[in-house]
Amino acid sequence: EYSKKGYEVSTKLIFYTVKRIDDFRDSKLSKRLGALPKDYVHYFERVRFGNHKPFAVQYSYVTKDIIPNIPISCLKSSIYSYIENTLNFTIGDGSSQLLVVLPPDDIALLLNIPKTEPVVYITHISRLSNRVVFEYTESFIKYDNFSIFYSNKR
Repeated sequence: EYSKKGYEVSTKLIFYTVKRIDDFRDSKLSKRLGALPKDYVHYFERVRFGNHKPFAVQYSYVTKDIIPNIPISCLKSSIYSYIENTLNFTIGDGSSQLLVVLPPDDIALLLNIPKTEPVVYITHISRLSNRVVFEYTESFIKYDNFSIFYSNKR
């Protein structure tokens, strides 16, 4: 979306690991991913930049049963491109919840904003075209260039 607005988009990988779901402090993570607590996930933290300025911090969990391996190079660019073009999966729909919140201290620091500046907090579940959940992401996005298109289907 930022590329479409004319931004040069880049990504900085902050952290990556593979862990069991029950090793995280999120008791709802297993349900969100449709996986068992003993299942493994790729977990990574990234900062997204537009024209070399941070605009989002993302914490992502990708189920290892569905996406067994993720090259580090993909985490520094587009994991979706890797999933679709290399693994030949088709990404389907997703579900998101958006809130406007004050950023935690670490998020404010990474986004280079005051702790009193609101951010858009989005939780998002991504599914493949066969409706299987493969990803849960929490994003903190600067509000100043954020927009969303919403379509309601019955």
